[in-house]
Amino acid sequence: MMLSQAFVETPDFRALTGTPDFNFVVGRRGSGKTALYMKITEHFQRRDDRFLFDSHPEENEMLSLQSTIRRFEGNYKSTRAMMRVTWRAHLLFKVLEGVLKYWKLDRSSSAAFLRGYANEHRSLLKLGGIGRCVEILGRARAQGSDVHEVPGLVASNLRLGDVQESVDEVLRDSGKPALFLFDGLDEGWAPDQQSTAILGGLALAMADFVDRKSEIHGILFMRDNIFRALAHLDMDYSRHIEGNTLRLRWDEGSLLHLVANRLRVALRLESTQNDIKVWNRFAQRGLQDREGFARCLQQTLLRPRDVLVLLNQAFVAAARSGRTALVEADVEATATQISRDRLSDLIKEYDAVFPGIELVLRSFHGAQAFATVAQRTDYLDAVARNDDYSQRGASDFAIFGGGHDLLSALHGIGFIGLEDVAAGRFSFCHDGAPSALDTRDAERRTAIHPCYWLALDVLANEPAPGILTDVHDDENAAPVSELKDLRTRQLGQLVAQVPKLPLGQAGSTDFEAWVFRAIRILFAGSLANPELKPNADATQRRDIVATNSAERGFWRRVFEDYGSRQVVFEVKNFQKLEPADFRQIASYLTGAYGRFGVLITRSELEGLDESDRGWVRTTWVEHTKMILVLPVSFLVRCLRKQRNVDRYDYTDDALGKRLDVFSRKYVSQRHERGGRAREEET
Repeated sequence: MMLSQAFVETPDFRALTGTPDFNFVVGRRGSGKTALYMKITEHFQRRDDRFLFDSHPEENEMLSLQSTIRRFEGNYKSTRAMMRVTWRAHLLFKVLEGVLKYWKLDRSSSAAFLRGYANEHRSLLKLGGIGRCVEILGRARAQGSDVHEVPGLVASNLRLGDVQESVDEVLRDSGKPALFLFDGLDEGWAPDQQSTAILGGLALAMADFVDRKSEIHGILFMRDNIFRALAHLDMDYSRHIEGNTLRLRWDEGSLLHLVANRLRVALRLESTQNDIKVWNRFAQRGLQDREGFARCLQQTLLRPRDVLVLLNQAFVAAARSGRTALVEADVEATATQISRDRLSDLIKEYDAVFPGIELVLRSFHGAQAFATVAQRTDYLDAVARNDDYSQRGASDFAIFGGGHDLLSALHGIGFIGLEDVAAGRFSFCHDGAPSALDTRDAERRTAIHPCYWLALDVLANEPAPGILTDVHDDENAAPVSELKDLRTRQLGQLVAQVPKLPLGQAGSTDFEAWVFRAIRILFAGSLANPELKPNADATQRRDIVATNSAERGFWRRVFEDYGSRQVVFEVKNFQKLEPADFRQIASYLTGAYGRFGVLITRSELEGLDESDRGWVRTTWVEHTKMILVLPVSFLVRCLRKQRNVDRYDYTDDALGKRLDVFSRKYVSQRHERGGRAREEET
């Protein structure tokens, strides 16, 4: 009811209803995309001068579609091509549904063809929503087609060219174009190639209609981070997408007008035109005028949803006290829960690409609201260094490598803002926009966004009203190389370091440091308190030791089978192991170290030669100690899998399979000192 009575016809609304220039409406979470979608839908329903198809896919539909396309095992480009023709078919069927009901259809020369086509494909025509796309792909798969064959197969089987031509003729003759409105495209979306290819295919299907000068037009409403993923993955982004995009932006003035419009309806102040006068009828004692409204905005991310939730809950608090107008105490009474909700939203939004985000953000509990870049970097360095890595998410501390990279990530997601001295404001990014902090500007001030202060008990060493903020969304897509997910980029850089490390003694220290970082990434949550050279002054100088705290999986098996509460990793910056290397690590395995140790080498081959197999066997037979040899290529493979959070268990599974090979095969061979090995006689 309030949306219909108090909706603000913004320039965005007028642009979308007045011109066909935009195919994409992009905004942050809570920026009003759905409200705009609903009002535009109502607008065109009243006009009745076009065939209107509004669509809001359900999460289960999108998940079903994702499951279907994964069976084809294509990359982004091939999957997008497959989805492009599938979406085109689905959209043409939707228009066909509409024109078949049009009372002037029989006046068109294409009427007979379209009716016959509809009868031929009535089973597809009956399917609604995304189920039609799933069925089209399912039929293609049943014919044994791979991802590269599907586009041609679908286009020919469904005669899409003929249908397109006939539908366009009807639309032109009737003077009623077709308009598609898509909202809720984030339902079931994940930041991976397959999910993004579904939307990339839809975007190109819409672009195809434009290129063909068709009478079919579409507007897709999508979140900023999804749009950013398209910009990163889609090589046709600048040609088909970038120039047809409208971005939703809000500032203090537009938000005040939005709130005032709603208050006019709620307080029956329709005759009062001045927004400030309307606001002052609702807000008193410290909240009046534009400055008072700005104080309320400090608890939000400058999004309509945030502002409306805050004011609605504050009004409930005022009503409990018998008042009809807000005072500062009402906002304060609800601000803490609002702050916790915003922090929770931030964690949920980025958990898929930044699994350690909650640990990083919680580390700011009780921190200073304002600090320099250097102070923040030092603080985050200490947080990463002192964490015990007992939680899986802590792996991101090691992935990002240091305080500067973590600070860049926090700036990119809008948690940390940077001061613009000239403007006297702090600027915040949002939705993972690329961030490049200049380490040379160590004295530049930073601020934790005020909306998170209460949730984290941040120490405001300046009064909250004193911080002015700007929200800078990424207006223009940065180069593809800059748009890669921060976590993925860091992992790629870590993997790329290996070939640059010198073999032998010259690179041994650097290789040990690299392995130490890899261990913290791969085994966080299972191996706690990892240490590099924990007993450097002792006679037995173990390279890396970590406490086995696993409750399940591979490392639990190591504890139960070999009694290793403390796990030893011996790092050898050589491609070929020597007998002394096996004897050395075996000597370390006593007491809490149990009977299991890991030898890490610079070998690029994951298998063992006969000599190494023999020494694994000898160490087991003579000392009942298991030495698991891991070449650096094994660690690199596991690190690459960490780019996809769905593959977190990959390392655990790979280690289990490797230990099975050692247990079943290598220790069942007899080692002969001459280097030969033969199956043990039984």
